[in-house]
Amino acid sequence: MDKNSITGLLIIAVMIIGYSIYTQPSQEEREKALIEQAAKDSLLSKTPVSPEKVQEVIAPSSEEIILDSADQAISDGKMASLFGDLVLATNGVEEDIIIENDHYKAIVSTKGGLLKSLVLKGYQTYDSMPLIMFDQNKSLQNLVFDYPGFGRINFTDLYFTPNKSEVQISGESTDQLVLSLNGRQSGQELKLTYAITGDSYDLKLSISSTGFSGFDNFNSIPLKMDWKMTGLKKEKYLPWERNVSTLFFKYHDESRDWLSETKDDETILEQNTDWVAFKQNYFSVILFSDKGFVANESNLAVVSYPAEEELYVKDFLAVLRLPAATDGKIELSYFFGPNKMQLLNKYENEVPKIINYGWSFIGWINRNIILHIFDFFYGLGWGIGFAIIILTVIIKTILAPLMLKNYKSSAKMRVLKPEVDKINKKFEGKDNTQKQQAVMALYRETGVNPLSGCLPMLFQMPVLYAMFRFFPSNITLRGESFLWADDLSSYDSIYNLGFNIPLYGDHISLFTLMMAATTMAYTYMSSGNMPETNQPGMPNMKVMMYIFPVMMIFFFNNYSSGLTFYYFLSTLISILQMWIIKVYFIDEEKILSALQANKAKPKKQSKFQAKLAEMAKQQQQQKKK
Repeated sequence: MDKNSITGLLIIAVMIIGYSIYTQPSQEEREKALIEQAAKDSLLSKTPVSPEKVQEVIAPSSEEIILDSADQAISDGKMASLFGDLVLATNGVEEDIIIENDHYKAIVSTKGGLLKSLVLKGYQTYDSMPLIMFDQNKSLQNLVFDYPGFGRINFTDLYFTPNKSEVQISGESTDQLVLSLNGRQSGQELKLTYAITGDSYDLKLSISSTGFSGFDNFNSIPLKMDWKMTGLKKEKYLPWERNVSTLFFKYHDESRDWLSETKDDETILEQNTDWVAFKQNYFSVILFSDKGFVANESNLAVVSYPAEEELYVKDFLAVLRLPAATDGKIELSYFFGPNKMQLLNKYENEVPKIINYGWSFIGWINRNIILHIFDFFYGLGWGIGFAIIILTVIIKTILAPLMLKNYKSSAKMRVLKPEVDKINKKFEGKDNTQKQQAVMALYRETGVNPLSGCLPMLFQMPVLYAMFRFFPSNITLRGESFLWADDLSSYDSIYNLGFNIPLYGDHISLFTLMMAATTMAYTYMSSGNMPETNQPGMPNMKVMMYIFPVMMIFFFNNYSSGLTFYYFLSTLISILQMWIIKVYFIDEEKILSALQANKAKPKKQSKFQAKLAEMAKQQQQQKKK
């Protein structure tokens, strides 16, 4: 290649390189394109662009030249295009501010100005660890609004300045933590104010915004709270804790409602909502709004099972549109504490009903009668076992007249059994209608009501179920030991099997075995005179009654040992009452004499008896046709 050829190639190369340099976009143009694309992606996905994301997009690599002051000014201008007058708050250093009173220790982050974690004082988990209501690893609280002309703004992208580094108070003292940020223009301020009282489970929050064009006081621009919280395991038996944990909410002028406790569930909060509660077995986080969270199709309440099986109970999520400001402020209130009826009663508005003491009349019995009796005797300081024993004795004493009536009715049926057997034999192989009429005539002549023995049992059923709800829901039993049970709110294991038996568990609960044994003994005593049922296709009632105590061993093995101890003690007292009634109150010879004497008395049919007779007569006439 000659000299001229080489010179020509060099000139062409220089021209190509020069053209590439000339047509290459400037640093300013590259940053502008990247920021516009990030903003476009944010609007399409309805997710905010955080300062970190923007910096990640436009930040130079280690191989690039560091931006000079002019370039930095350009970059700040691009941030201003995303955050408007809030741009000054996008840079800062995150600090943790401690709020501590007699009942909790919370951390508020200066980045976002919202709660980061909270530990409840005076309580521990079953394994003696601090009782964490929520923490920064699995929970996030955020306030969001749409800034006209700039897009979605997250409080978690903004840095606030606190008025103090910590708040520690006690008793009746009060204090405030104020976190604020200033806008670019004079008089612009966004402020979060936390009001704390020493001896309180509450934390009040007020939000105010002044001087900002577009969202001043958040009256025309709605402010929304997104709160995701994962409840940490606090109790002995995780499956039970999960099955009684859920999200509660209350629409204005309606009864409180809740999501499913046993499966993933969600709902849209379509009406103004007074409060939302993330409720676990014995502890809750509740968010209140005096004006109510505003009904909106984007408001959500969600509860779901977490992926982690051993550490977490439930995932809770609430998306709430906050009400408009009043006097320049949006007022909210939190409750972090135990599910104690006496504590929740002060909030009224059906807040105490997040404790599942049973539906309707059952819950009323537990809240207004049983709980007061139990608390009184427990308050004497003689121990939790004593309180359960006294409560059981009182209940069984109140129910004793019903039990006596039931046994007298059973005794009447028993002494009439020989005559009933004669009737059955007389009409054997004949029309059953005539046999039924003859048996009813016998009952009418002797003054016996076959249903009188059932009614006392029906009256006892609400109490039986009330106890079933009372003991597992009562926080007083939590962590309390009695005899070999180390926690009466959970099962009492006397032996760990080391393996799991389906429908039973991996341990043996002694109170459950004792309850089943006394139930078996009671069944044996009360069914001694029950006739065998050997009719084809009909189950033997005696066999069915003996199967029930065996089923109880499986059903109650993982239940509250306070409940199984109560059932054991209650059945034991029933056995004693049965023996006393049989020995001192039931004389079957006198009962038979009285029934025979009734035959000689003129009879007047009751409406029920007349109806039965009429029905039997109609059946007989239809068969003749």
